[in-house]
Amino acid sequence: MRKTKILLAFVLVFLGSLSVIKFTRSYFSDTEKVLGNSIQVGTWGESAPTSTPTPTEAPTPEPTSTPTPTSTPTPVSPVAGSVVINELMWMGSHESTSDEWIELRNTTASPIDLTGWTITNAGSGSGPITLSGSIPTNGYFLISHYASSASSINDSITVDQIVAGISLVDGGEQLLLKNSDETIIDQTPSGAWPAGVNGTGSDPEQSMERNNDPATGWKTCTNDACNDTTYWDTEGNNYGTPKAANL
Repeated sequence: MRKTKILLAFVLVFLGSLSVIKFTRSYFSDTEKVLGNSIQVGTWGESAPTSTPTPTEAPTPEPTSTPTPTSTPTPVSPVAGSVVINELMWMGSHESTSDEWIELRNTTASPIDLTGWTITNAGSGSGPITLSGSIPTNGYFLISHYASSASSINDSITVDQIVAGISLVDGGEQLLLKNSDETIIDQTPSGAWPAGVNGTGSDPEQSMERNNDPATGWKTCTNDACNDTTYWDTEGNNYGTPKAANL
């Protein structure tokens, strides 16, 4: 009977040891070891938590610059004096009395559209001359009875508008330059021409040209440089500076 009790007690102790071992293993991490009835030092509880990575901030995109729009040039509104009647060969050339021309000058720093502009009286009673084309910045616009190839003007000079109806009265008349709104932009004096010479015989024809300051009036082209082949087919017979600065 005594042996039976001892055996039963031994079984109970053995079973109790198994329960302790099982309980201990379930609460230690995989790094813990059980040696006999002792437990090596390990990490109590569950496995060590993994660290949560700190989120990186998304880079702030740099703002793109908005291109500055280019401005559209404002067209020049022609006013009195913006274009002037700059030179007249009212007597024609030494070769032909019909070889007449009118030169306009732009006094502004912008090109000007002359389309629809008129010059009254230049047709000797046949109505105004209607212009077509553009005059460049500080440039010239030449209106001629003939093309340069058919006139005494040097062939290298381009006529901007050929108007066969030009017929200027030798005794003088007032020319009015008007824009497309009928506003008078410039004019010549009324009455006799204030300058220019209608040569007779071997005397040369000399143009009527504006002074450098248009407001100060007119003069006759007498400079010897005005009669060379820069402007004319031949030297000596005609004085003037078609489509060029007055001398």
